[in-house]
Amino acid sequence: MNIMFVHLRNIGGVAGGLEKVVCQFANEMVSRGHAAAIVIYDDSGKQPYYRLDERVKLINIRKRRGEPPRMGFITKLSREWARCRGQVEAWYEAYRAPYILPSLKEVYEEFQPDVILNQYYTSSGFVYASKPYCPVINMLHNEPKRILSNASLHERESIARSALVQVLLPNFARYIKAELPDISCICIPNTVKLYNQMVNLGERKNDYTILHVGRLDKAHKRQHLLIQAFAQIADKYPRWNVEFWGDGSEIYKKELLQLISKMHLEHRVFLCGATHDVLQKYMHADIFAFPSAYEGFPLALTEAMSAGLPVIGYKSCQACSDIIKDGKTGLLADDGVKGLAEKLDMLMGNQKMRIEMGHFARKDMERFAPEKIWNQWEKVLDSVVSGKMVAD
Repeated sequence: MNIMFVHLRNIGGVAGGLEKVVCQFANEMVSRGHAAAIVIYDDSGKQPYYRLDERVKLINIRKRRGEPPRMGFITKLSREWARCRGQVEAWYEAYRAPYILPSLKEVYEEFQPDVILNQYYTSSGFVYASKPYCPVINMLHNEPKRILSNASLHERESIARSALVQVLLPNFARYIKAELPDISCICIPNTVKLYNQMVNLGERKNDYTILHVGRLDKAHKRQHLLIQAFAQIADKYPRWNVEFWGDGSEIYKKELLQLISKMHLEHRVFLCGATHDVLQKYMHADIFAFPSAYEGFPLALTEAMSAGLPVIGYKSCQACSDIIKDGKTGLLADDGVKGLAEKLDMLMGNQKMRIEMGHFARKDMERFAPEKIWNQWEKVLDSVVSGKMVAD
């Protein structure tokens, strides 16, 4: 089977969850005897951050028909007007179409895909407009409500014309079926690596750690809420610290440093930057806190659970409420700083609870074992290519 992944964005040097999933998916399919190609529109000049099997074809269509012309004043003005109306993604779609559509058609002829897996909603319009001769699966890597509310009318219509829409969690499938009742939809989660090691939560320590792993992002990851919540109980737990691992917005990083200073937590809360050894960070932590407003399938959260860490997230984050079994594998907090502080207090003050929840969290991640998920995907791809119905 020839499987084409379309991701018309930068992939070079990008350490995001979506990019990780695409690379892992393509690697797994070629290891099972299929052919795989990833089509990108990349101006970074960098190699993919995640390892790609040498048998996976990486096709960058950005320079196939030359660079788009340099924007003049009128063009930039129309772009900014579109941005003010919240339509900048649709504007870029129209601006790039003369360069992307012919290149996509060329790639179809060269690779002869049996199925196309579109990775990002802004690519859906291009894929549909390029008139592929094979079925298209749109993979929704985030909350469908956010995707459909941000998508242009053309992108939304293109998603609705998919042979199949894949979502990551049961809550998301229910939303899609209510919003787009005529489309075929299936729920397939991401894989979670099942670590051989498991954190020793019964170990006696001089210091204990609340861990967060993720990009620094004020509206999405909301690291400031964890700092504010910890500040409310820090005096009660003088042997506890907070570590943030991950890069992101420099502006937000400065805000976080100012907040840490304002709370007098310079020796208790640390912005540690990026790491290539996230497992080692899990192994030295005691609680994983995850105050995101929304997620698609939070890899950092599930990997922490796989390592045996008890976790805390917000009830209002659909992904967290789907993945965390409240009171068994972790705790779900009410919105706001107070709710998060209360759940932190519960876990920080109860080692037995941490040990029990960490054990159940590790066991629960077996439902996302890679072999199980890849088998499900391979079966779905076979069914879509053969024209059989596979929707939930």
